[in-house]
Amino acid sequence: MANQRLSKDKRALILSVLAEGTPINAVCRMFSVGKNAVLRVIAETGEALADYMGREFRDLPCARLEFDEQWQYVGQHGQRMEQKEPGEGDFWLWCAIDPDTKLVVSYHIGRRN
Repeated sequence: MANQRLSKDKRALILSVLAEGTPINAVCRMFSVGKNAVLRVIAETGEALADYMGREFRDLPCARLEFDEQWQYVGQHGQRMEQKEPGEGDFWLWCAIDPDTKLVVSYHIGRRN
């Protein structure tokens, strides 16, 4: 069934099980969808949330913020790479969180440099 969009309900279910930590390949088996469809749902949701945050998160009444970082690798660890390739290796997520509301106020993904 090429070129058919997933329903809103199925996209919501995919996102909910991904948020629980289910691997992408397991999600594909659970919902009988292709890996590219799951990756597209993730990308489209991320773009929509980034757009929403950019428009709506202005002049927030935060009394205090907590900053956190998370390390992850894509493909393989940066130290194990023989040749550096764009889009692979070590990446970091930095985020600012309002501890009272648990709102992620801002974030940045990139290399640690």
